[in-house]
Amino acid sequence: MIQESLVIDNYSVLENILVPAVYAQKAKKIEALTHANELMASLNISDIQNKKGRQLSLGQRQRVAIARALVLKPEIILADEPTSSVDEKNQERILSLLMALKKQGTGIVIASHDKQVLDIADKKYKITDKNIVSVSHIC
Repeated sequence: MIQESLVIDNYSVLENILVPAVYAQKAKKIEALTHANELMASLNISDIQNKKGRQLSLGQRQRVAIARALVLKPEIILADEPTSSVDEKNQERILSLLMALKKQGTGIVIASHDKQVLDIADKKYKITDKNIVSVSHIC
């Protein structure tokens, strides 16, 4: 997931989410459609699944990009400011989804300045002037 949420303007929300499945094996494509629907429900974007990318707000675009990143169930997630463009309620949805994935064994690395996002971390690294200056473990 990247900080700037890129979506394809002429594709619908569902089509944007399913882009990675285009390159997957047939069995993965069927599973991806089911998972896409689950992700849209979790991220509160089911009601806009037929909207085109160009019609979306920044927060909606960010949630579509998150769903697209997760649709093939990756083992590791790298997320740069995953909640930067969403309101508080959608931030809670995104963080709940990431915490659920963490509990299922998915590795998650998040870069963020947001205290609420940092509060879900097991380990925090502080970087100053390109150097790691502190590490804190939360157990």
